[in-house]
Amino acid sequence: MFVMKNFCLKFLRHFIDHWHLLFKSTDHNHLRFQKNSGSGLKFESYEHLKRYQKKTRICMVGFSSTIAFVVLAVIVVMTPHLRIKAASFSWLQTDWVGGADTAIKAGHQTNQSGWTKYYSAGSVDVSSGELKLQRYSN
Repeated sequence: MFVMKNFCLKFLRHFIDHWHLLFKSTDHNHLRFQKNSGSGLKFESYEHLKRYQKKTRICMVGFSSTIAFVVLAVIVVMTPHLRIKAASFSWLQTDWVGGADTAIKAGHQTNQSGWTKYYSAGSVDVSSGELKLQRYSN
């Protein structure tokens, strides 16, 4: 039990020290480490602390960027239903005389040509076999 408690305290102290190194100024950390002899980190000089703090920040930015990239990649890979899907077939309608039909819909494998119906007709003229739309005006 004592070993586990000692390990947890050392880990917590290490975490707090590095938290301060990441987010506090070098001046603040230098004074903090001078006052706190219980810290696991020891620095020979202010410059040594400054170099260590810079390396720690660079490593943390790289690590954070890597984690963010991996999480983003996992989200993209795990959500295929969000991808845009495109069709690679053609469809041609040359005649509109079949009229409006909301019950039967054209399928790209069975009705690629010769289809004469359309889904709905709101102010559409197909009397001559051509589709004519009325202009919209305010």
